[in-house]
Amino acid sequence: MIPDRNKTLSTRQITAVVVAWLDEHGFKPVETEVLVAESWQSDIAGLIDCTEGEAIYLRLAPRKPTNWRTSDGYREKREAFVNAYKALPSPLTALVEVKTSLSDLNGDSKWKRASPTDLRYVAMPLKLLERALAIVPHSWGLMTVTDSGVKIHRYAGLESDITVEQRFRVAYNVGIRRDHRTRHKVLRESLKSARVVHNREVVTPDRWSRIVRAMLDICDGGQDFRKEMTLEQVLAWHRIGKLPEWLIERLRNDLWGISKGAVELQAEENAA
Repeated sequence: MIPDRNKTLSTRQITAVVVAWLDEHGFKPVETEVLVAESWQSDIAGLIDCTEGEAIYLRLAPRKPTNWRTSDGYREKREAFVNAYKALPSPLTALVEVKTSLSDLNGDSKWKRASPTDLRYVAMPLKLLERALAIVPHSWGLMTVTDSGVKIHRYAGLESDITVEQRFRVAYNVGIRRDHRTRHKVLRESLKSARVVHNREVVTPDRWSRIVRAMLDICDGGQDFRKEMTLEQVLAWHRIGKLPEWLIERLRNDLWGISKGAVELQAEENAA
């Protein structure tokens, strides 16, 4: 799910819970902020290829009898289930609008528009349920989100006039949103891996070469430079900084000019 920073915290929280609920009940994939029709960007949209159990749970097919011996009208009930289940489009498209305020619920014009998906739901906090029951059409499902999770108060009715083109548009835009999220995630991981390889192949050897050259110049006492330089200036020249004072002091006492001194000592021994 891609979080929208323009949404309120309450809207984002309800959206996250509803997305998890949809995924748990067979809606895959599910994405947020999906363009489902002209000038209609739904808060959540997804697809579902219903199993028998999911179709029964979503009230898209009647519960089928399990035992012909104990079920009155077993054949008729089973036939009703089979006919209803076989008639379901595959896949079904669904949208969910998230409402967290009374003004947003009252002012939305989507209630009067033709459905672009097979199923439509409204998700809201419990305090808005009474008003939603009064103004939201019966074809819309109603769900509330509390600390306990999602509760369905009215299941969505199956829209009968959704075209293949409408289903394709919703599926395509859900796919685009999913691609946008996963592609950028993979791209970030690829770039991170590329930087690691670059560091290993280029940056790390260059850093070690710089350190070695700095150590040689320290041992020479900075004599390879055109002007006399201090130990700190030599380190800065080689882009080595933020060393603790005690380490700089050890470099000064133990290594600064050591090769120059060795050359002078060798010259004195040769002269003797």
